[in-house]
Amino acid sequence: MIFLLEGPDLAGKTTLAANIAKAIEAKYPEAVIHMHKRGPLQAHENPLDQYLVPLHEMTKRADTPQVHIIDRWHAGEMIYGPLLRNASRMSQAQFNYIELVLYTYGVTPIYVNAALPTLHSRYETRGDTLSWNQIETAYRNYLEFLMLDNDHYLRVYTDTKWSTEMAMMDIVNGGVGGAPLPEVMDGYLGGMYPRVLILGDKQGPNMPAAATAQLPWPFVPWSSTSGLWLFRALSEANAHVHDIGLVNARERTPEALSSLWKRLDNPPVVSLGANAKKAAEAAGITLTEELHHPQFMRRFHHNDHMIYGQTIRKVMR
Repeated sequence: MIFLLEGPDLAGKTTLAANIAKAIEAKYPEAVIHMHKRGPLQAHENPLDQYLVPLHEMTKRADTPQVHIIDRWHAGEMIYGPLLRNASRMSQAQFNYIELVLYTYGVTPIYVNAALPTLHSRYETRGDTLSWNQIETAYRNYLEFLMLDNDHYLRVYTDTKWSTEMAMMDIVNGGVGGAPLPEVMDGYLGGMYPRVLILGDKQGPNMPAAATAQLPWPFVPWSSTSGLWLFRALSEANAHVHDIGLVNARERTPEALSSLWKRLDNPPVVSLGANAKKAAEAAGITLTEELHHPQFMRRFHHNDHMIYGQTIRKVMR
């Protein structure tokens, strides 16, 4: 299990994280509990190194039950980067990809907040490294970013002990999250019923210069890669990341690819490149749309993100 807590300073994330750990320990005494925390990126830090590579480690299968509780992660960079240094060091495309990984592995995302007067009272009592104006700005930006654009987050308000305890019941007894597919998950990103299945080719033999770890997922959006181009296209077309399924077609046998498609309830399929098209045909999958591979687009149609993303979005069921 993985629980991810996001929210502004003084919202109560650290206290809630500790309470979740205690509740999980009482309910699952055999579980090994890991606590994680990330702040905004430093100048030398790569967002995928800091937020995506550790998720790969967390999602690896283990002999004993593992519980990971994350006190602030990637959303913090999107809020505090612009607040503290006028820009985020992570793009919206990279943020969306991380969200897709979280969704795939059934992570429970939790948005922790309190009413503004409650935050102000805590600020007057405890103080903070940020000014009150900065905390208020972060509060309002979180409201817009996580509540309007990412409404799949479980919302926890810590104004009262009662509201926190009621939220704890939802969190520990199931909460929310994606819908992992253990029998087909390896190399697949997406939920059980994607509105479109996007087929790539296979992971290239050479890692991009920015990459510091081999990740098992298709189209990882390292800087200057086809993955970043693809997810920028999807972002610019306002394609909701939880609507897509993504897999490299040539990393599966035709039988396994066909089985995955059927398991996902036969969604519309978009092939990216000639090799993905051939793999789909070998698997007996009917293609709804055929597009150039993002690597081709990045080289020869670099600025056509919107058209490419809209083409994918239009075929969604």
